[in-house]
Amino acid sequence: MQSWQKICTETLTPLQLQSFAELELKQKSKSEFDSTSNRSPAHSKAMVPHTQPSLSAVRRAVDYLQLCIRDQAALGDRTGALALAGVLEVLHGIGRASDLLIRRAEGDAYDYIANYTELVEEAGAGVHTLQGLWLVADVLAATDFARKEEMHTGQLCSYARVEEIYGMYYAPNRNF
Repeated sequence: MQSWQKICTETLTPLQLQSFAELELKQKSKSEFDSTSNRSPAHSKAMVPHTQPSLSAVRRAVDYLQLCIRDQAALGDRTGALALAGVLEVLHGIGRASDLLIRRAEGDAYDYIANYTELVEEAGAGVHTLQGLWLVADVLAATDFARKEEMHTGQLCSYARVEEIYGMYYAPNRNF
């Protein structure tokens, strides 16, 4: 057994490994269905985004985490679902005034997602799974940047400011 496989099997539960594989399969199947669908534009939601504004990075990160939490819970991994729910709670609290406990929770959420992403990547997760986790990490990093500005300028952190920072510093480095 390769060393990375040994590390992943020791740190990730079989349920977590299975959930990554299932999530990747769902995302891949959905993207393949959307791209190969022969439905007419009147029956296809794939044509609608041209009339609707694109989702913000924060919204996409929240949606991705909710999907991961549902998958973890469906597989019986309560601990993994609760840990991801803590990260989700941090994203829901971006607009709140910060204090020491909020800053600590944000730092813990970023550390958890960074470590989780590394383990999932070593376990051989697919590109869709990694992109979702990178998005969450980037949004958390943009939140940290906005909170540091808040401390220096007194301007409260907001969803709009996190979006702006994400767009300036993180989105250009990602190809998704």
